[in-house]
Amino acid sequence: MTMPVRNTENLALYAMGLLEDDEHAALHARVRVSAADREELAQINGDLAAFALSAETHSPPALIRQRLLAQINRERRAPSPRPTPRGASRAAQPAATPAAPPVNSATYATAAPPPPPPAQPTRFSSYAQRAASFAAARSGQYSVATPAYESDISRPAPLRSYDFFSDSDEQPPAHSHRTLAAILFPYAGWLIAAALALFAFVQYSGRIKAQNNLSALGAQMVSLSAGSMQAHDIVSTLNAANSQIVTVQPEGAPPAGPTGKVIYVPETGMLTFIATNLYPLGPYKTYELWLIPADGRDPIPAGTFKSDDRGYANILLPALPKGIVAKQFAVTIEDENGSQSPTLPMVLSGS
Repeated sequence: MTMPVRNTENLALYAMGLLEDDEHAALHARVRVSAADREELAQINGDLAAFALSAETHSPPALIRQRLLAQINRERRAPSPRPTPRGASRAAQPAATPAAPPVNSATYATAAPPPPPPAQPTRFSSYAQRAASFAAARSGQYSVATPAYESDISRPAPLRSYDFFSDSDEQPPAHSHRTLAAILFPYAGWLIAAALALFAFVQYSGRIKAQNNLSALGAQMVSLSAGSMQAHDIVSTLNAANSQIVTVQPEGAPPAGPTGKVIYVPETGMLTFIATNLYPLGPYKTYELWLIPADGRDPIPAGTFKSDDRGYANILLPALPKGIVAKQFAVTIEDENGSQSPTLPMVLSGS
């Protein structure tokens, strides 16, 4: 194999990994033994690093970013293959290393150790690693990066001017579409608790409503029962054989004037009173019925009443003591709250 001509263009292509396999191997062997080539290669690497840092960056489209992240995820999940032994890919290529110049024993002891070999151009996983390697090469500190595969040594990747995604970029989720069950599962406990609370509230509201309905029905039944008993007592009073029936009216009043009828049973103290053609009263005034006992005791109030627009009024079963024989019944006009003794004159009276 012939040694390639030493020039800056070949070294630049070598640094960028653009040479063919045979040219790359030949120039690599030359750089290992040539201090001038190594110095110029370091200069080129520094220039390339500075150029890469000064170049304007352009973010690739979103579709390319998604494809790149998906490929990275697949490579991370895939098992790593066993590395190929060094030299297996170049077994068919003979090593073109020139013979070292003879060194006598006198200069061997004082000869300086050979300089370290130049850095082998390799592919880098990110732009930051590429820039760091070029900076180290410019300062003369060579470091050989250990590639993951032997094929990375055979041909270094060319330098690009756009930036790569850093390791801190957010990776897309493996499953971007979640079902409704998967979304609601973390909140299942709260949803069940809310449903139970709503069910308890509905049951409690229904129970309160049912209790109110039962109370209303009970009150209605009591009212109907009391009305039924009162109706029975009224009928009994009207049909009693020993009842007193007294008509009360003004003295000398015409037949069409105010008139009242009293039905009284002394043994039970039950009384009913019905009046017609009554005159309307002024404000804060009312009619009051009086029972005047036959034994000469004071008159007993038997209830107050007011007439309606037609002059009609009634008193049904007032609270009266039993066993009092009535001598006379009378009606007076009293204050709105009634009185404990009659106020003369008596507007209606009868015995």
